[in-house]
Amino acid sequence: HSSGCGMNTSGYAMNVFNRTIEGFKIHPNFGKVFVIGLGCECAQISLYNNDQEKRNIEYLNIQDEGGTNEIITKVTSKILNQLNQINSLSRTNIPISKLTVALQCGGSDSYSGITANPALGIASDMIIDHGGTTLLSETPEIYGAEHLLFEKSSNQKNIEKLNKQIEWWKEYVASNDSTLDNNPSPGNKKGGLTTILEKSLGAVSKAGNRNMVDVLDYAEQVKTKGLNFMNSPGYDPVSVTGQVASGANVICFTTGRGSCFGFKPTPSIKIATNTNMYNKLSEDMDINAGTIMDNVASVNEVGKEIFDKIISVASGEKSKSEINDYGDDEFPVITDIFYLNFILTGSIYGLILAFIIKSFALANSTIESGFLRINHKIDDVARSLNTPGWKLLFRIHLPLLTTSFLTSMILVVSEVIKELPASLILRPFNFDTLAVSTYIYAAEERMFDAAAPSIAIVAVGLLPIFVLSRLIVKSRPGYRNNDNHYQSY
Repeated sequence: HSSGCGMNTSGYAMNVFNRTIEGFKIHPNFGKVFVIGLGCECAQISLYNNDQEKRNIEYLNIQDEGGTNEIITKVTSKILNQLNQINSLSRTNIPISKLTVALQCGGSDSYSGITANPALGIASDMIIDHGGTTLLSETPEIYGAEHLLFEKSSNQKNIEKLNKQIEWWKEYVASNDSTLDNNPSPGNKKGGLTTILEKSLGAVSKAGNRNMVDVLDYAEQVKTKGLNFMNSPGYDPVSVTGQVASGANVICFTTGRGSCFGFKPTPSIKIATNTNMYNKLSEDMDINAGTIMDNVASVNEVGKEIFDKIISVASGEKSKSEINDYGDDEFPVITDIFYLNFILTGSIYGLILAFIIKSFALANSTIESGFLRINHKIDDVARSLNTPGWKLLFRIHLPLLTTSFLTSMILVVSEVIKELPASLILRPFNFDTLAVSTYIYAAEERMFDAAAPSIAIVAVGLLPIFVLSRLIVKSRPGYRNNDNHYQSY
């Protein structure tokens, strides 16, 4: 984790940090946990290492171990040595009452509140009826519909606590010159949502019809089985982090616009709100709740389908996000090729290697055409005149190859400038190329911001055309230069 250094040693922020680390540390989906600290931060690992033997957890400091590479080597070696033991752990049958299911939505649309979210609410009721727990979150996105949660609670303290959390968010956004109704997002609007009220009414429907038994702070451990509400931002990765720290071992994620969200170590079940999106993103969607709008299935039937999928995934069936190996941004997985992943993923080295591989064919074909211009007869004549090899190279071969080398370089640079897929996947954090910047701005509908990098890409693309055309003209027999000399072969 990147936090813990420049923080107060006590107070709300440190409490949240400690709860989050503690929640992940004891999460049942981990077979082994390493807690790694720098060594001098406020969040000392001594705060957490009182149960090392009990929880199969190990604690290490980078400063104590001798640096980054040393600790990577040590932890990797420990993991590889313990893999057989960890993999020997076998599944055991446990009741559904042991499940804690996180209720999430992202990329909502106008169908969310009438298909996927109510169906997830039915599944939530079924989990609770079997003695399990469900966890609703995203406080800013229940704004305007909080009264529906108040009606679900007979405990006045829970109502007061939830109301206090909402008031805190009002003050927080006001201090940043915004309001809680500054929502929905551009993607939500494209999906047909017009106000935060519409979005909140749909979001609350994920909670189903059972009573709300407790209101938790962020990453606070679940204490009471049933429907719980956990305070969190509306940003999905941050919200889910808190839910998992609270004990969620399965995530149900409804989406109308489409999402590829995954969160290791907790499997994420994606539920599409409409059939059109489900068909387009079928490799990422686990369940199609659009069948409700298609009049093929009822809300209760899709709710039962979601419930059955939760049980199947909890029993070992892989969700689509697991099949596609999403979730590494939250928790990287160490494999046998750990060092290669470490060097190539999220680093400039990986990006350079990707550019070399992708541009090789383009550069090679151009340079190869230059070599074809060197006739072996030229070498034979030069040798007959006793011309040294180095003179042959610098006075004949290189001049003939110069155009090809320059052409190759220009084409590669032009290709690298506008390349997007590899840059988007492999670029280091906070490192954006022109193509990536354009993509990000356009995705956020910030067209004015996207204009400058877009124009730069076009300009860079036109420059090689101009330069190449000049080189081609100069290379033609009979070309007349400024000195009124003709070039012939």
